[in-house]
Amino acid sequence: MNSIRFQGDGKYIVAGDFTDYDNSGEADGLNGMARLNSDGSVDRSFRTRRGFRGGTVYDALPLPDGRYLVAGSFSNYRDRFTGHVQNIITLNNDGSPDSILVNSPLREKPDTLPKLNLSFDAPIRKMHRQSDGKVILTGFFRRVFRKTYGGLSADGLRDSVYIDTLHLNYIARLNEDLTLDTTYNFDDRLPTGKPTVNGDIFASYLNSADQLMIAGSFTTFNGTSAARIARLDTLGALDATFSVGSGPDKDVLSIDQLLDGRIVASGYFLNVAGSVRKKIAMFTATGGLDNSFDPGESAVGNVLHTRVLDNGKILVSGFFDLFQSYKRDGIAILEPDGKLSTSFNNFGGFKNGFVLSSASITARSSIVLVGAFTNFDLKPVSGIVKLNY
Repeated sequence: MNSIRFQGDGKYIVAGDFTDYDNSGEADGLNGMARLNSDGSVDRSFRTRRGFRGGTVYDALPLPDGRYLVAGSFSNYRDRFTGHVQNIITLNNDGSPDSILVNSPLREKPDTLPKLNLSFDAPIRKMHRQSDGKVILTGFFRRVFRKTYGGLSADGLRDSVYIDTLHLNYIARLNEDLTLDTTYNFDDRLPTGKPTVNGDIFASYLNSADQLMIAGSFTTFNGTSAARIARLDTLGALDATFSVGSGPDKDVLSIDQLLDGRIVASGYFLNVAGSVRKKIAMFTATGGLDNSFDPGESAVGNVLHTRVLDNGKILVSGFFDLFQSYKRDGIAILEPDGKLSTSFNNFGGFKNGFVLSSASITARSSIVLVGAFTNFDLKPVSGIVKLNY
């Protein structure tokens, strides 16, 4: 599984490339997405049925009206809409496609087409909903296509054509009504659009000021130095009040924010701005290295996912056996100063995969982790596990 999100009603939505959610060997009508009750059981009122077979769902965002905005790498839904769905779609609350009827003078019956009239030329990896309802997308795309249903296509069979191609590299924003927002990191005078990053965006989150934090392998943003971690303003421009200087010396894979505005990051790096920081580092709200946090020898292996817990401690997971010389099999919890918390341990970590996403259960001292793993703590699991801390 690639992502998990909690809904306001206590349920949560998980997304991935699964075709059998519970590994039962039976068709369960949950291909690529599932909605779970608060106790983790499947909410059977939501079905994708044939769903996203042959594709991958990377993220599914609940919308205020009960629909879902779904993004990933797919070209149809329920084996329908081929040529009209490309990496993004909206679904109704029960999992049915959010569609419209389009009349054509050459057809006796109206044609059913996706209501969302946007397509992306490459996968969308993550979505973030702002406080005003706008949605920011990050991914590998370079072009966005806007459709209209106002005229006949070349084959004379459908009342729909591509009318616009916009160059939006790796980051785009949708208005509350899910139309494309061309005020965000966009310049129609540039033939290939603003360059945005010169590498990959591996992680992102939206802070309380609706500013997008991004991290990855990039070293510039729109031609300005931005060493693998950057903050954007509300129009998608680089926020000059935040800078990590020379920053981490290798890729950043995961970032999260503490309540006081500080930022924790993990990845392949061993040094940050000239100081030794092995695979985990803390930054101030303006990007400076926070010297009060030091993970020491850190993990013997790779730290792939980082999450700030409700109690202020920090969960890290990845491929490692030892952390700060203590036996920790793929998961550890750190104190706010970077030292290992000895109050949490497990007998066996994640097997046959790793954590890709997580969500804290507020006020319950619990966190749900999802990923590609099949075992945790020497017990079989299906890519999802809840931990108490």
